[in-house]
Amino acid sequence: MTDLGKLLLVLGGVIVLTGAVLLLAGRFNVPLGRLPGDIVYRGKNTVLLLSSGHLHCRQHRAVTAFLVVWARTQVTALLTSRFKPSEPRRAAVRAFPATVSRGQSTL
Repeated sequence: MTDLGKLLLVLGGVIVLTGAVLLLAGRFNVPLGRLPGDIVYRGKNTVLLLSSGHLHCRQHRAVTAFLVVWARTQVTALLTSRFKPSEPRRAAVRAFPATVSRGQSTL
């Protein structure tokens, strides 16, 4: 148990140091956490931050969804063409008399 306690103390110290570094970086206007394509609008009472990472995430989701649907249709088409049921057997055709036009009797 003492090893687990030491590990938790060390991890806690690392978290505290990381938090202190991030606080200091924010005070000195070091742009941590911002990407070059981010859009920032600062109004009188509002701040709008549109992250380019968020936009890329949406694009990746859309592309992934497209690829999944495309792959599913390809696999379905492959399986249906490969395992096509054989043509149904046609019933034996009875020999009917020659075609009879209207008004004529077959008797």
